[in-house]
Amino acid sequence: MRIAIVNLTGGGLSGGYKKYLLNILPRLSIDPSIEQVLCASPHRLPVTDWFGELPKVKFISCNPMGFLNSLTSLKDRPLQKALEQFNPHVLFVPLDRYIRFRDIPTVVMIRNMEPYVGSFGHDTLSEQIRKSIQAMLARRASKRADRVIAVSRFVRDFLVRQWEIDSERISLIYHGVELPKLDNRGEKPLFLPNDWQGRFIFSAGSVRPARGLEDLVDALVLSHRSGRDWPGILFAGETVPSMIGYRETLTRVLREAGAESRLIWAGSLNDAQMTWCYRNCQTFVMTSRVEACPNIAMEALAHGAVNVAANNPPLPEFFQSLATFYEPGDAASLVMAVDKALSTSATQRVQQTMQGRTRAKEFSWESTVGLTLEALKNAVAGAGITTERF
Repeated sequence: MRIAIVNLTGGGLSGGYKKYLLNILPRLSIDPSIEQVLCASPHRLPVTDWFGELPKVKFISCNPMGFLNSLTSLKDRPLQKALEQFNPHVLFVPLDRYIRFRDIPTVVMIRNMEPYVGSFGHDTLSEQIRKSIQAMLARRASKRADRVIAVSRFVRDFLVRQWEIDSERISLIYHGVELPKLDNRGEKPLFLPNDWQGRFIFSAGSVRPARGLEDLVDALVLSHRSGRDWPGILFAGETVPSMIGYRETLTRVLREAGAESRLIWAGSLNDAQMTWCYRNCQTFVMTSRVEACPNIAMEALAHGAVNVAANNPPLPEFFQSLATFYEPGDAASLVMAVDKALSTSATQRVQQTMQGRTRAKEFSWESTVGLTLEALKNAVAGAGITTERF
């Protein structure tokens, strides 16, 4: 089977999607049922640098996605010519966009729910407009595609109930997570104060309203004013230029409460530093208002963190009993949940670590690739296309 993977983006990729590609492409390249993979990405992305040489995988460049036109790729003559030469059995568009090439079946994946569930309190007008257009394009892609991959039950149910996508055309496929070795302690971030080692609250993700970070800030202010002996909070995640105002609003709340020094905006950390933070924090807190397949939650489980999470879908779907849940938007509820997590004994922490790792084993990249291949083959079979190497 020949698979064309087309990364239709405006020119960038999230860290989570980069991890997705880094894990599925090498595994696809060694699958005996695959003849060849064509991977097309916008010019500015150094995708070939991420992989080097992969057997049976050819990397090509394409034009960035035109934001107002989900069919822009059909006007991309070099991409069209490459598809004609490659002659794929199936097109896989993992970023909720749609293209039609001849009568070749198209499979799309919905992996970011933020634009589709409405705006959040701190979203700018331009952000609201961007999300509205993105939702329109994604819904159209889901309706036109031969198959749709949902990365959680929450996404699948949304597609069926809100966008009225036939459930028979939907494949539920979770992303995977790497299980770190127990002796991998990671690398302590150099900027972390010495007196924070082993005594801090950890949270991570991109800095944006959909992360619900005001919950974390409000809870920190409440704990500070009530005299609780909370440790400081370390937040790891990128702040894009359009979100600097949002972060400054949160910082101002802390400054006015005299608690600004209790939260460190760490920016992006490398994998070794993230491992150290998961392993050494007293508790990991996830305040997201919405997720699709929360990679960070899966990483926290894989590293055995003691978890606190907002009771928003799909976080309970992933954490199950391995988190203390709080009511989103309720600072007092979050304070109580964190207090409970901070009181975890050493024995309970060891037990939580082993249970988290056991849960994380259920999300393997091998399973992700196997189920994805099954979805792609079903799309090919449904279109009546035969292949020589099924």
